[in-house]
Amino acid sequence: MSLFIVTLDLNTRTYPIIMQTHGLPYDCFSIAPCPTSFGGILIMSANGILHVDQIGRIVAVPTNGWTSRVTDVKLTENPDAATRNICLESSHLSFVAEKNVFVFTPDGYVYPIEIIVEGRAVVDIVISQPPVRITIPTVVTDVGNDHLFVGSTVGPSMLLKTVKTTVKKEDTTASTTVGPDPADADMDLDDGML
Repeated sequence: MSLFIVTLDLNTRTYPIIMQTHGLPYDCFSIAPCPTSFGGILIMSANGILHVDQIGRIVAVPTNGWTSRVTDVKLTENPDAATRNICLESSHLSFVAEKNVFVFTPDGYVYPIEIIVEGRAVVDIVISQPPVRITIPTVVTDVGNDHLFVGSTVGPSMLLKTVKTTVKKEDTTASTTVGPDPADADMDLDDGML
C-alpha cells in the first residue's frame, strides 16, 4: 500500500506530489493528522500503528505478532510487543492531548498511546495497558472541554472526560486517563444512555 500527499492548486488545476511512501501494511484503514508541533499523520492498521512525517520517515509499532508478516516497514523494537495481542481492526482513534492518543478497540478497551518526540521528529510510539473497558464503540468524537463522546449501537453511549494524571512507578511519568464525567453522575438517564 502506498501513501501520497499532494497539494491542490485550484487556480492552475495541478496537484504536485509533495511526499510519497510505499510498502505500508495492506490492512491500513484509518488516517489522522497530527498536531503541527511535530506534524505528520498517524495511520492505523489492523496490526499496528504508524507515524509518517513530512519527509516520509516511518515509525511503526506492532500491536500483535502479525505486523511483521504484512509489511516490510521497519518496526520499533519494544520488549512488550512480543506479549501484546491487540487487534485494531474497526478501532477508533482520538487525540486527547498534543502527544497523547486514545485508541478505542471493538472489544471496548481504551488504550492510551503516547507519541515520543525529540525536537520535531517522532522517535517512538508507546502503547500502555488499558485503564478502562467501556461500551463497544461505533463512533468516537471529541466534543471539546476534554470530553469525548463514545457512541454505540449495541450498548449505552458514553460521555467521557479525559484527565491528565501523574503516575508514580520508579520515576514520575505523565499519562492520560479516561472515565465517565463525574459532573454527569446526577443527571437523568434516558434509555440506558450515560
